[in-house]
Amino acid sequence: MLPHGRLPMRSLKERFFQTVHRAARGLNALFQKLPDRRQAGKVKYPVPDLLWMGVLMFVLKLGSRRRINYKFNTAEFRENLNRITDTVQERVANSGTLNDLLLQMPPESLATVPSQLVRHLLRQRKLEKGRLLGRWYLFVFDATGTYSFPERHCDHCLTQTDTIQTPDGKTAEKTTYYHLVLEVKLVTPSGLALSVLSDFIENPGPNPDVQDCELTAFYRLAPKLKALFQNLPICVLGDSLYGCGPVAELCQKYNWKYILTFKESRLPCVAREYQTLRKLLNNKNHLLHKEDKLQQEFWWVNDIDHDSRKLNILECQETRGKESHHFAWITNIWIAKPNAATLANEGGRQRWKIDNQGFNTQKNGGYALEHAYSRDPQAMKNYYLLLQLAHFLNQIMEYAHWLKPIIRKFYGSLRGFTEQLLEELRRSATTPNQYQAVLHDGFQIRLDTS
Repeated sequence: MLPHGRLPMRSLKERFFQTVHRAARGLNALFQKLPDRRQAGKVKYPVPDLLWMGVLMFVLKLGSRRRINYKFNTAEFRENLNRITDTVQERVANSGTLNDLLLQMPPESLATVPSQLVRHLLRQRKLEKGRLLGRWYLFVFDATGTYSFPERHCDHCLTQTDTIQTPDGKTAEKTTYYHLVLEVKLVTPSGLALSVLSDFIENPGPNPDVQDCELTAFYRLAPKLKALFQNLPICVLGDSLYGCGPVAELCQKYNWKYILTFKESRLPCVAREYQTLRKLLNNKNHLLHKEDKLQQEFWWVNDIDHDSRKLNILECQETRGKESHHFAWITNIWIAKPNAATLANEGGRQRWKIDNQGFNTQKNGGYALEHAYSRDPQAMKNYYLLLQLAHFLNQIMEYAHWLKPIIRKFYGSLRGFTEQLLEELRRSATTPNQYQAVLHDGFQIRLDTS
């Protein structure tokens, strides 16, 4: 149980049940609708049961599929899993049964689930305080590597060939075979980075004329995002790869705002015009922002012509002690003194959340994103998508108003928090009556926005 006093008198296991019920209500129904291509008549475990087992592998940060067989093998865990999945099973399936399902499940069907969880949070208005200038939700596009191999893994591998120096002083060519995924994550200044959509960047065959790439994946993913959130006020964030005319044009077409990292070499004509106009304005569009030991100087120019559209450029020179950094963005949001600092700090710079709170956490925070849970290309994608669902649930737990302030104080770290949750699920069974009592406790999810 949690310590007494000011803390909620509920165990972590019960808080997890409540979080699933409030933030991921309907997940069992979504799982139930996914295609099951296993051999009819030989299916013992239903799809939701196995997918939840996979999600919990990542929620509890086991680090490998094999550990399912050792950590989930108690009668108490089986009872708790029955409560979550609303099934009646006598034993926990082994990891091979889960893998058999994911070998056959089309990843594009499982890929639709994370966006439904985000839609549920938006409908509950749980993310209102993360809106830029009180208006736009921040959606970041970025790609990350998932797996790499010294030899060809499959026909869809991306390839990169480098010239290296051998131990005997000669040069040779070395080819790396790797996989990428493009993510769209909804981020907030408080630190949330919730997966919305994923697109796996891969070649159509072993010898393509042109390799698949991140920008091509963006053009595939953007229409899907628009179809899912047709009327949602969206501001797209992206690094300098996205700071180009075609991306800006597509955002305009979808009525999206954007704040994209500006690199002069991507738009040299725009860069020259910006420098000329900035001198002509003679520091009219200038803001000095100071906060404690941080000093930021902003300059901006609005209405720069580029391919029959208008672009605005925001520049920031930041100094903290002896360190100095320079940033620049292009945007279609009008820049003025009242919003310049906000657009930079609560807008453009939030792009880093997808790397820090997103990819880095998933790679180094116990989820083992780069671990090959399977070598089968289809199953690999499905494990990745289950990881995104698990990270969603953990973030809702970790940023809950009742838990975030006490994680380090009472559990030492997020790792300690996860270990305690695992032990409660393994050692303490929940009866159906107890489960219903927990769900009807009047518990509300309020996300910490500090």
